[in-house]
Amino acid sequence: MKKPFPPIYYSDYLHLEKLLTSQSPKSDEYEHHAHDEMLFIIVHQAYELWFKQIIHELSSVLELFQKDNVDEKNIGIAVSRLRRVTMIQKLLVEQLNVIETMTPLDFLEFRDFLIPASGFQSFQFRLIENMMGLNIESRVKLDDKNYYLLVSDEHQKMLIDSQNTISLFDAVDKWLSRIPFLKTGDFDFWSHYKSAVGTMIENERQIILNNPSLTEEKREKQLKMFEGTKEKFEALLDENKHNELVKQGHRRLSYKSTLAALFINLYRDEPILHLPFRFLTYLVDIDELFTTWRYKHALMVHRMIGAKVGTGGSSGHHYLMQTAEKHKVFKDLFDLSTYLIPRSELPGLPEEIKLKLGFNYTFKKQENKMEIGAIVILVIFIVITFLKTARVVPQKSAFIVERLGKYNETLEAGFHILIPFVDRVAYKHSLKEIVMDVPPQSCITKDNIAVEVDGVLYLQVMDPIKASYGVNDYSFASVQLAQTTMRSEIGKMQLDKTFEERETINAAIVNAIDKASEPWGLKVIRYEIKNINPPASIKDAMEKQMRAEREKRALIAESEGDRQARVNRAEGEKQEAIERSEGEKMKRINEAEGKSQEIEKVAMATAKGIREIAGAINEKGGSEAVNLRIAEQYLLEFGKLAQKNNTMIIPGNLSDVSGMVATISKVFSSMNKKETEVIINK
Repeated sequence: MKKPFPPIYYSDYLHLEKLLTSQSPKSDEYEHHAHDEMLFIIVHQAYELWFKQIIHELSSVLELFQKDNVDEKNIGIAVSRLRRVTMIQKLLVEQLNVIETMTPLDFLEFRDFLIPASGFQSFQFRLIENMMGLNIESRVKLDDKNYYLLVSDEHQKMLIDSQNTISLFDAVDKWLSRIPFLKTGDFDFWSHYKSAVGTMIENERQIILNNPSLTEEKREKQLKMFEGTKEKFEALLDENKHNELVKQGHRRLSYKSTLAALFINLYRDEPILHLPFRFLTYLVDIDELFTTWRYKHALMVHRMIGAKVGTGGSSGHHYLMQTAEKHKVFKDLFDLSTYLIPRSELPGLPEEIKLKLGFNYTFKKQENKMEIGAIVILVIFIVITFLKTARVVPQKSAFIVERLGKYNETLEAGFHILIPFVDRVAYKHSLKEIVMDVPPQSCITKDNIAVEVDGVLYLQVMDPIKASYGVNDYSFASVQLAQTTMRSEIGKMQLDKTFEERETINAAIVNAIDKASEPWGLKVIRYEIKNINPPASIKDAMEKQMRAEREKRALIAESEGDRQARVNRAEGEKQEAIERSEGEKMKRINEAEGKSQEIEKVAMATAKGIREIAGAINEKGGSEAVNLRIAEQYLLEFGKLAQKNNTMIIPGNLSDVSGMVATISKVFSSMNKKETEVIINK
């Protein structure tokens, strides 16, 4: 089949060209570019788009409820559309988180360009308030001006027209006033409700009067508060008082509508009232979410501009905070919780009313169900009798059987037959090891540090009879005993010791519980501490202490290493000096011995040479040879006198070489004579 519609382009369908080109930052226009102005524009444009959708949804609901008779199917439609409005409102609140990514400094970059434009000029939001039914007398005025004077002439006309048309509040008021069931035949809900309220109020009064824990001053104070509650109920119970409150502006719903709304809230579980209850609940949700949005908007404005005047000339966040409190529409529905009474004290509805409030198909089948129910009851009775007669006890389990309320026997693993309705299994115990978690608790150490400690307790039922009758709940008792013992043991130790002495603490707890649980038929196997959590400040201090301790050990180790290195170097230098001195000593000894031997050898050689010379001198011509040799040596040495120094000491008889030689010859002669004598003597 050929498609009868022409194709359409995504961008054309959404008019994206118009939508995406409708952002014109004023900062760019004035050549003072502010990056975050684009975000500011888009978020507020998104608000206006969502406002348009909310108006679309509320208009459809108004259209459904303006009729004299509201079709029950239309209530379901209205509920789904109001739910959609609440989902949109939650997005409105979340969008404030997006705009809060802009800092106050970024906002100040373009704020002055926006004056006097302001969110107060959003005619769509004012239109929503009018459609909801906000009372014009309840509106917070801006500089003593009517709210519609802040917008253009065209938008003023739209807002004024919306004030003169029926609002959602008016439509709901008329719809509630037509709700039946409040008085049908012999049933008068109101009289039954008055009776139930009177009983409840008197009970509350007696509780206050007979409460022994209250002082006279507190009792008087609570009685005054009780009188205030009583007056509120009296205003609900008396139509004239209610109408007077409406005239004074304290109430808005009519008397019949208030009763109908209360009836719906009290009997919300009846099928036909469930959708009306959801409808009223969503009206309250819408009011609450708009209040949340106004309040968070006020906080955002306070954060952005502080105590400055807003761009629209208002007092900023103060004005928004006032609207959050005073611009509620369905305040009467909020107050209904004051008049609710417990389900157990609700007046019972006659079968005729229940039939009208329920599903007809259900009641038509009720008689057949009663017959089937009797058969089912009989079958159930037979099954229960069999189950009470035959019992199968699993492995590692024990059942305690009482006969007419008194202990009869303990059933071990296997199949057993009991007397139905006479014997009953009063207690079931597992004989396996039981692992119980001991919840975290705060303990005070000996040095007054609060730590949070938890653990695991392992125990086993050894005597099922004692476990049944020795204590009401052995699991609870064991855990409580473990906690009290833990507090006691932790209180005896310093914080540092609690981490080191876990085994000691565990043993103490096991010992304490084992002694106490002996009459309960239990055996405590072990206890393990899982975590010891000191406060964050103590953790920081401990980390600093450990860091300081590690640094201290590092410094000590470094100093020990340096000291050992110095000692080793000193020992090495000492040993080196000793070895060097020993070597020097041996060297000198060797040199001395060498010199001694050298001197001795030289002396012996010299002596031998002298003897040889002496012998040669004594031979024939020896003296002349000596004289000639002396003269040669004299002349040779004399020739060297002026080679090294300019100054010379010259003998006076320099020319008398022969005399000098003669003198020397005499010396040699005398020495030769003595030498000869020595040799002869030898």
